[in-house]
Amino acid sequence: MALTDNLLAFYKLDNLNNGDVTFSSGKIGNAAVFDGVAPYLSKPHFDIGNSFAISTWFNSSSLSPSYIGITIQHGNAAFYITPDGGISFGDFSSWNASSGPNIISADNWHHVVLVSDNGSGTLFVDGNIVATDQSNSLEMNSSGGDFKINGDAGDSNYTLKVDAVGIWSRALNSTEVAELYNSGNGLEEFGGAPQTQSFVKLLDTVKFSGKVKFVP
Repeated sequence: MALTDNLLAFYKLDNLNNGDVTFSSGKIGNAAVFDGVAPYLSKPHFDIGNSFAISTWFNSSSLSPSYIGITIQHGNAAFYITPDGGISFGDFSSWNASSGPNIISADNWHHVVLVSDNGSGTLFVDGNIVATDQSNSLEMNSSGGDFKINGDAGDSNYTLKVDAVGIWSRALNSTEVAELYNSGNGLEEFGGAPQTQSFVKLLDTVKFSGKVKFVP
């Protein structure tokens, strides 16, 4: 199976034309950078069900407090950085599972993939499984809210860089996650596509709210 199979959307976050937004270097090409006062990028919800995968690169300027802020539907597919350098996933009001400490470090790029297989979650960070949950509660359906990427930390000095966000309507396996991580280099081209091209275009429009900018 190809990595592009069941790929619903890919946000390169490299060259969005949105008013005063500027662009500069990220993990792969350019990256979106959010300050800590609740700006976000959003699009209409995905109606996928309980088997899906979310992949992204992120760089957090601090660990406490800081939301990676990939939220889908009712927030039941979200990531959160804990003050001890761990990472949790699940609903903001009731986290499904958490990793141990010292998984995440500030001011460094990390690759995170949340895989839901019939509602049971596996969280990968930098190619390794760091947390699992068998509650069968993860789901993305049409009754939920918008898909959002944000970095709400209540501190305008905090920044969250986000790059290469992909959404799949199937569970990725560990081999595919390793391919996306690409030994820490990231993977944004598939099927032998020239390096000057993105492997998939944005499937629809996105909206920015608040103070969002692209910086090194």
